[in-house]
Amino acid sequence: MPRTEIRELVAQLRQELEDPFSLDDASLELLIQARDDIEQCLELSSEVACVERKPTIMGKLRAATDSLQTGRPGLTRTVNNLLEVLAGMGI
Repeated sequence: MPRTEIRELVAQLRQELEDPFSLDDASLELLIQARDDIEQCLELSSEVACVERKPTIMGKLRAATDSLQTGRPGLTRTVNNLLEVLAGMGI
């Protein structure tokens, strides 16, 4: 499991969220929740619990992506990369 890659993407997401410019409150909250959920999964020793959370995490990321402005290409890229990595693995 490429935990290192996910940790790097979560760090990028955390950095992007430090500047919430052009994010509506709902999208910002979804991204923060998804980030926190992923970080919790990375800390768990049980991947089963993470697999169970995967649809919820991906749903939050997708919902937030739907409303991202074109003025945030870095954030959009990071979220899409997270979706891609999560889709291809166990969490």
